[in-house]
Amino acid sequence: MMRLYLVRHPKPLVEAGICYGVSDLACAASDLQTAVLALRDTLPKACQVISSPLQRCEQLAQVLYGREPDFAYQTDARLAEMDFGAWEMQAWDAISRDELTAWTDDFANYRCGGFGESTGQFVRRVAQRLGQSAQSGEDQVWITHAGVIRALQWLHMQPWAVFTALVQGSDSLCHLRAADWPRGGMAFAQVLTWDWPPAWPLNLLGLRRGWQE
Repeated sequence: MMRLYLVRHPKPLVEAGICYGVSDLACAASDLQTAVLALRDTLPKACQVISSPLQRCEQLAQVLYGREPDFAYQTDARLAEMDFGAWEMQAWDAISRDELTAWTDDFANYRCGGFGESTGQFVRRVAQRLGQSAQSGEDQVWITHAGVIRALQWLHMQPWAVFTALVQGSDSLCHLRAADWPRGGMAFAQVLTWDWPPAWPLNLLGLRRGWQE
């Protein structure tokens, strides 16, 4: 059993209601310091830390590492937020309703903003990062985004065969529907503790193919 400590980044410097996926936004120094004070007593002292490379996550990892020598970290692009293409930095209310409907109607395959990611591509990369982490069986801290955490919550609800197919690079995501995507927000700089796998036999040999090192 592996325990993940899922940390959402502090609040970025952006107005409410803006789509900011992979846009590389910074956090206010005061929010970073507040997050560090809260997380220092919540996270384990000796644990592998993996961060999204976007600065709102890596800033937090760097400050944690600076104060806690055991918090060495690495970055992994698979923990970045979803790429919304031309929708990036637009107000959600300004995005065409037809485009949003096209996305929810073909949730697995529609590429957001014309050239961004599909939800299927996004979930696949998160699953492959999870598969690589599961190989070690060691507890980890992920400093990441709300979208990545929702992708993990969706994976948690799927049969084991769906997860292994994604890790192996399958393009089949017939189970991925907008109606089933997890709802609800997660507070900035909040920690969600999560044990993996939930109730599945961890067949590590079946996970090796498809990892991105």
